[in-house]
Amino acid sequence: LPAGMAILVEITSCTLVALFVARQGNLAAASHQIAANLAAVCYMVPLSLAIATSARVSWWRGAGDELRARELVVLGLRLAAVMGLVLSGLLLAGRHLLASVYTSDAQVAALAASLLLWVAAYHAADAVQTFCIFVLRCYRITVAPLLTYCVLLWGGGLAGGYWLAYGGAGPWSGAPTPAPFWAMSALALGVTALAFSALLWRTLRRYKVAAAS
Repeated sequence: LPAGMAILVEITSCTLVALFVARQGNLAAASHQIAANLAAVCYMVPLSLAIATSARVSWWRGAGDELRARELVVLGLRLAAVMGLVLSGLLLAGRHLLASVYTSDAQVAALAASLLLWVAAYHAADAVQTFCIFVLRCYRITVAPLLTYCVLLWGGGLAGGYWLAYGGAGPWSGAPTPAPFWAMSALALGVTALAFSALLWRTLRRYKVAAAS
């Protein structure tokens, strides 16, 4: 149940942004859709790695080989981080080209390209936290990630982005742009990635000591 609710929080923290951005007009909504689509495409890479790794970690844990499971987690986490950085770099380098592929409207393409700066930061953090939460489930750790999601993704990313866009004192306050939502979501995911990484590392250390003894 906590794992399923965590997925609900994660998905709604992304999908609800489209409803909040809609009031900003067609330009903002169109550019946001481009950014969201590219973020979703990039998300498939760490998601696939997380699913595959969690299946193998569960296998080795079920076989009683905690050290092998730990080695696989460390390898997978490194891969997730590297691939996240690579895809973020590609988003940064090709943001104007990617935006122009989606639309011939110059205004939409320009705004979408600016949003991809935040999407790049968003994805780098998303890659790490996605991998961590899947592997944490292999160790039956689900409640702490759920609470972290509720506070950071709903509270920090979604609510924080709404406040910054429509009532805050930030540079985007009152401007018809989805940038505040992407900026706050990237920040929230960055903190989430750090929290999950620390929790995963502590879990691995605990099981390493137990396996050694």
